[in-house]
Amino acid sequence: MAGGDTTINGLPATVIVGQGNTHQGTVGIWNAFVEMEDRVYSFLGLAPAQVFTQLRPTFESVAGSFSPLRDSTLVNIQPARLKVVRADRSGPFASFLPPPICTGASSRPKSTSCMSRTTATA
Repeated sequence: MAGGDTTINGLPATVIVGQGNTHQGTVGIWNAFVEMEDRVYSFLGLAPAQVFTQLRPTFESVAGSFSPLRDSTLVNIQPARLKVVRADRSGPFASFLPPPICTGASSRPKSTSCMSRTTATA
C-alpha cells in the first residue's frame, strides 16, 4: 500500500493506493479521505488492475474537484418540500400536479402530458 497525507484544494486529506483480490481478479484501489468542517468525505476509485494506471488520473481529478461551496446563490438553495397525501381518485401522475409545476414554472422543459392533461376518474 502507498499514499499518505496531503491536501486537496487546501483541505487536509489522506490518500491510500493499493490492490485487492476479488473472485474476478485483482483490482487497483485509490481512496482519498478529505476533511472539511468536522466531517470526512471519501472518494473511492476501483478498477481492474490492468487498467488502473490509465484510470487513476480520473479518480484524482474527481477528488481534486472537491472544495467548499462558497457561491451564495447555490449555498442558499432550499430543497423542494413534498407533501404526501392519499389520492381520492386514480389517474396519471401529471393530473395530480398543481398548475405552477405542471405548466413549466421551473427551468425544466414543459411536459406534454401536463399541457394536455384530462380529468382523472376514480
